[in-house]
Amino acid sequence: MIDFTLTEEEEMIRESARSFASDKLRPAGEKHEDSGRVQSDIAEEYKKLGFGLLELPTDLGGAGLTPFAKSLVMEELGWGDAGAALAIEGCWPAYYAITEGAPKDLQKSLLGKLSGSGEAPKGVLVVDTDARLQVNGSVEGTASFVTGSGADVAVVLKDKQALIIEGQGLKFKPLVGCALQASGPSEVQFSKAKVLHAVKDAAAYEKIVARIRIYTASLLVGVARASFEYAMKYAQERSAFGKPIAHHQAIAFYIAEMAMAVDAARLAVWRAIHQLNLGSQVGWHAAAAYQEAAQQSRFVTDWGLQILGGHGYIKDHPVEKWMREAQVLTTIWGGVDQADLDACELVLAE
Repeated sequence: MIDFTLTEEEEMIRESARSFASDKLRPAGEKHEDSGRVQSDIAEEYKKLGFGLLELPTDLGGAGLTPFAKSLVMEELGWGDAGAALAIEGCWPAYYAITEGAPKDLQKSLLGKLSGSGEAPKGVLVVDTDARLQVNGSVEGTASFVTGSGADVAVVLKDKQALIIEGQGLKFKPLVGCALQASGPSEVQFSKAKVLHAVKDAAAYEKIVARIRIYTASLLVGVARASFEYAMKYAQERSAFGKPIAHHQAIAFYIAEMAMAVDAARLAVWRAIHQLNLGSQVGWHAAAAYQEAAQQSRFVTDWGLQILGGHGYIKDHPVEKWMREAQVLTTIWGGVDQADLDACELVLAE
């Protein structure tokens, strides 16, 4: 029997994340985007909440909770500010390569500091789909866009391997991106960057990629929900021809379809997490969930902007920001094109 009821603990986690996103991230969103960084007090409060360590194993100081709990948090943070979420998380997706494929001693040295006092170590993730990086014991080359302006460790996905790289050989050049500016987007140059470990096991690599896609899809669900809720409220308050525009049939149809789209994307993510827990067909389901979240978030954020009419195209309203974020989140880390290629490979192999 399928049961979508959250446990008491999951409800508590979601409500806490929702309050943090509503009270801290959303109000400071414009300021974070303009400055390219998150206020230190907000980052510190997030660290105290412990959401960044939800999935970290208990022997490394984390909570050892499930990917589902993490997904609940990431949807709420995506609703609040996806760029800020990546910043305060220290680009958590990079750490999946370490938790899933690094030796225990390396896990401890790289991740053990996450639960310590002071500023948490940061990661950066690069998916080298266009062969810009050269690997020969160390890494040379340039990645044109990463989320983060510095890193203690880098992870590069390349040729079906996850390379864990020390941060000393990295040089960051800030960029002005079209979205996720709060994450501190940068170009990063690898110069004799030492490879600490290469995850070559096919099953481990598949799981790493799947977890990155589930994480990103969860953010996309939050971004889509933010746009839907804002546009729906606007349509209920804005009147034309004697009644709220939400009561005009054309707008009403789109509001209904936007609500369905958010639900569909969320259910796809939850199904992928279920398969992740089962350890079965996770590559396929994660790729499908990411593709579903990408398509639905693009649809919802586009119509969130359209419903506001001319107001949607100016920064007085955040719908244009959510549309930009949805576009970028569907292209980073290999994006939906690589997800489609991987899904096709799995289908053809059956």
